Amino acid sequence: MVYLKPISGHTSVKGVQNYLEKNDRSLALDLINVFPQEFVPGHQSWSEQMDETRALYGNNDSTNGIKVRTYNHYILSPDPKDNINLEQLREFATAWAERFFGDFEVAIVYHDDNESGVIHAHIVVNRK
Repeated sequence: MVYLKPISGHTSVKGVQNYLEKNDRSLALDLINVFPQEFVPGHQSWSEQMDETRALYGNNDSTNGIKVRTYNHYILSPDPKDNINLEQLREFATAWAERFFGDFEVAIVYHDDNESGVIHAHIVVNRK
């Protein structure tokens, strides 16, 4: 059985990108509807593109003093008994994200950095 944990973000996506990619702990990255220019220095990162998109749509401003939800962050973690490898998780996570968020900007970062070393996916969905 797959475990899914939703988390709401209320800040720039840059913070979650820094968290997910710090210390080179990410195993892989998949992007849906995000097209940074090959991550060349001086060009946009995936988080910068997401932040720019939200700003263009006017979705960064609070309403009546209430923070706006800027992105959703899901942690998709398979049961360790399933023995899923990185390739299988990438296929599953990408298909899941495309099915439910195919029109949104999505970044999927893969880790195996928890106590048990269980591979899991962090799925960041931009609000547009």
